[in-house]
Amino acid sequence: MSPSAVGRISLVFAISFAACSANLAATESAAMELAPSSPTAEVIVSTEEALETERETETPAPEPFRMPEGRVLYSADNPSDETDYYDSYFVLNLPDLTVEPYPRLEGPIQDRALSFSPDMQYLAFERNASPRHESEFLLLGPDSDEPVTIIQGVQAGRMAWSRDQRIITFWIGGPDESPSLYSEMGLYDVRTRGLTRIPLRVGTFQAPLLSPDNQSIVFENYVNFASDPEGLVPGIYLMTALGGDLTLLVESDGLGGLFWSADGSQLYYRHTVPRAWGPENHSYVLDLASKIVTEITLNGQPVDIVGYLPDGETMSYFSRGRLYLIPKEGEPVPVPCGACLGGFWLDHNRYLIYMDYGYSVGTMFLLDMVSGESIPLTEELERPLLEAWLP
Repeated sequence: MSPSAVGRISLVFAISFAACSANLAATESAAMELAPSSPTAEVIVSTEEALETERETETPAPEPFRMPEGRVLYSADNPSDETDYYDSYFVLNLPDLTVEPYPRLEGPIQDRALSFSPDMQYLAFERNASPRHESEFLLLGPDSDEPVTIIQGVQAGRMAWSRDQRIITFWIGGPDESPSLYSEMGLYDVRTRGLTRIPLRVGTFQAPLLSPDNQSIVFENYVNFASDPEGLVPGIYLMTALGGDLTLLVESDGLGGLFWSADGSQLYYRHTVPRAWGPENHSYVLDLASKIVTEITLNGQPVDIVGYLPDGETMSYFSRGRLYLIPKEGEPVPVPCGACLGGFWLDHNRYLIYMDYGYSVGTMFLLDMVSGESIPLTEELERPLLEAWLP
């Protein structure tokens, strides 16, 4: 029996015994007079009921921190490499925190030139073949030891996958062109190994993106080619997957961060605005049917959209240096991390693996959203970049 229940029963018993000893004869009349005017009746709770009430009101203990199992692929400067042009790729094994080279990416791999298929089974990457900008695009399948050549002898970059994992889109430029300036768009069919090349002169930092139904392509251009009769002005463009019906959706400098909504009816993008204190990012959503553009804000403040989380419904935003989760329904949830840039959400959004940067170095952290605990996974790394969460 709980102490509270014992105390209540003892008190009632003492009061009743005292009343009986003082005046037994008056008990019945006093009870008849008090009963109608008494606002509440004394209820004695049984031992089982009292214990059940206590169990219901107890605050559950916070779930302890638990390290997930898996592998994190990241790139960083190789301490043994004297050049700054190439990075090396490593795998961090969890939960034992051991580090090893990634065996599928050996040799001189150019910085940030790789892309995994959505199911993480296929890997497309760029390998430089000469000191010039000539390179080759390669594809590794889940059961292949030797990569398949997609294209070679050109400057290729900025890869992306279609959602059905069949098409890889990327840009193609001549070996003498400046990086981020391209003259063609490439579409590679993983099943047939066929390559389609669409002439298109652009300057861009983002891969062309196929719509969820693979019928349309969206891309951004930051260079003004207006002197060319067929040149593009800075903005966001839409065209068919075959290269037809080229349409300027948004005309402006400083656009990027493109991604499609799940059903392909909307397009999200970022607009970077120069300010006296530094660049400020604003995010917008464009409804393709109505052509209506709406700015996305959080508490009246501009936000920088990061994208969808693995659940496909929750989005992550940066606002005033803080990271927030925006569920499909409900209020924004602040993420208790520092300068968490990049990263992967694991185990139904319970864990966040992110890099905390400072100048040219960064440290990898793991944040447990349940316990609120954040722990470092690595020491400081030179120019690190999170690449993928490997199965």
